[in-house]
Amino acid sequence: MTRRRAVIVTAGKIDPRDDLPFAVSAEPFDTLDFTKERAGELAELLGEQFSFDVHRMDEAESGHLAALHETRPESVSVFHFIGHGTVRSDGLHFVPANRNFTPLTSLNAVIARLNEIQTEEQNHHYLVILDMCEAGGGLDKLPHGDAKNIWIACAADDQATYGGQFSKSFAEVLRSIDVGDSEEFVPMDRLWRQVGAHFREALFRRLCGGRNTLDEQELGRLRNALPTPRTLGRFGTYMESNPPFFPNPRFTQAAAEEESAREEIDTRLHPFLDAPHFADRVGSHFTGRSTILEALGTWRTERNPESGLYLITGAAGSGKSTVVGATVLTCHPDIIASHHYDEARRRLSQRLPTTCDIPVTAPIAAVHARQRQLDEVLRGFIDQLASQGALNPERVKTVTELADWTSAQPEPPLLVLDALDEALKPDDLVYALLRPLLAVRRDGWPASRILVAGRNDTDRNKELLDLLEQSAAEPHQIDLNLIDREEIRLDLTAFLEDALRTDSPCCRIKVRQFAQETASALVDRTDASQYGLFLTAGLYAGHLRRRFEHLPGRPETHLPERFDLATETVPGSLPEVLELDFKSVADPTERRRRRAVLAALAHARGQGMPATIATVLARDIFDGGELNAAALLHDGKGVKVYLRSATDPSDEAPLYRLFHQSLNDYLRLKPIAVEGNSDE
Repeated sequence: MTRRRAVIVTAGKIDPRDDLPFAVSAEPFDTLDFTKERAGELAELLGEQFSFDVHRMDEAESGHLAALHETRPESVSVFHFIGHGTVRSDGLHFVPANRNFTPLTSLNAVIARLNEIQTEEQNHHYLVILDMCEAGGGLDKLPHGDAKNIWIACAADDQATYGGQFSKSFAEVLRSIDVGDSEEFVPMDRLWRQVGAHFREALFRRLCGGRNTLDEQELGRLRNALPTPRTLGRFGTYMESNPPFFPNPRFTQAAAEEESAREEIDTRLHPFLDAPHFADRVGSHFTGRSTILEALGTWRTERNPESGLYLITGAAGSGKSTVVGATVLTCHPDIIASHHYDEARRRLSQRLPTTCDIPVTAPIAAVHARQRQLDEVLRGFIDQLASQGALNPERVKTVTELADWTSAQPEPPLLVLDALDEALKPDDLVYALLRPLLAVRRDGWPASRILVAGRNDTDRNKELLDLLEQSAAEPHQIDLNLIDREEIRLDLTAFLEDALRTDSPCCRIKVRQFAQETASALVDRTDASQYGLFLTAGLYAGHLRRRFEHLPGRPETHLPERFDLATETVPGSLPEVLELDFKSVADPTERRRRRAVLAALAHARGQGMPATIATVLARDIFDGGELNAAALLHDGKGVKVYLRSATDPSDEAPLYRLFHQSLNDYLRLKPIAVEGNSDE
């Protein structure tokens, strides 16, 4: 196990005498009252959250600093200096409490020694933080040389210490930084980017001093005048993404393997790979829609299908993405090639009709259209087909060239587009991409097999779907709202029974009866044109499990005795399940925070929103009060169930969004609970 050591050095009260040897007698040093407070904050954080062995040197005199030169540091060490600094002829010095400048106070000597050790111990990592006046001015004098694993940072170039704000920003950001569970350590680039932003924002608020009369020009001048933290050493060269300074408590090896597997697959396929969606909403409890999936399984493997188009339509949560996802996950060659998903695909295949097990020989491309434009979808189709060796991307770049390529193929490729209605410009996709690809070959057979899923809840959505249907040969449109309700009732019963299954034989009858009654209530009361039954049922089952898991005994023992009364409260939509979850939180402050964070995420674009932005929106716009969105977003019991996550390609920071569009719609309409709502 790696041993970590932190040395925190402070000196806030400097001896005022000017007769000491080598003293800077002409330069007074003000008393810094904050140094011990900042040191205490850092010591608590590093010791408790990251298991550092913390050694403090408060009001350090020059002799105390001998330990920095004599004691060999651990392989992972942090050195944090808070106080005054001064630049002398031999480099940057820390001003000791006794103001006696000797070689022991030389930070150049400290860095030089760390360099020497690293020539012998290549696996050592050192972080040096200088929250000192004049530290920035002396930074370039430090002998960082070719050190591979020495990281040096300071507050700014000028002489101010800013009340230890750099140390405060470092501690606050490190305490709350959002790091995904696939990263073993806190990434340094992201940490210091956020520390710098926090530092500048704190100084900006201090400079404004609560003044609300400043115009935009004055505010702009203030921001431009803010100091920027400086870095040196490893910061100035190639930045390793996760040096072993700060272990991530959320890290799991399984998540790291999942992320590694995802990186090998086209990013436009990632929505189909979302781990919670795949494992919980598809893999573990996939039940129902067997008639549709059987037909799709046959259609996707026919060498010359009569139909070139399958449209899967329905309300939010009706199961469109589940049907499409099951198709993509079981036959896309890029996913099949990744052995990481073998077991999940095997479990899923066991729940699907046998036609879905027939290998697909034609090329396949699939794109989730959420927040994407025409060019992105087209590029996704071409890139995936090229990765399978089906086409040359240098020769196929436009819609026309792709249409010509499909017409020349001996077997029509399968092109999948999910969430048509969530694209940035659905009209462009229909008119400029899908319709040209629906052409027929010279022999009269469809040139492509196109599977499209989208909502039909507005007149415009219906018009676009109808236009696609009219443009295809022998099209099939399946409206999931209109599936036989008795078939849905049976499928829902099996779905709920599976979701609430138990190993106790004496309780299985009770669980089945509850599943039957709940399924009947859902079918009878839910408006299928507004909300999907399966997704509502799945979330309701999850709500019951979360509600009962803190009670003694087995969860099924807490199912109600009077099912007829209990099912009167069965939710008829996803938002109603959400409100049930809010209502189950006893603390009104916690309820308000959860709602505010989810309301913020309802405004996420593209792959999602970082926790830092969600925190600001939830706190300042949606009445969430003081909160840490990152902590709430990792609470699997309260919020995480409603999320999908991704990784920002620019800095690998986690991004979050609500997993379903109907939740976005609802929370945009009701972001803050009103009187009489569950959040009051």
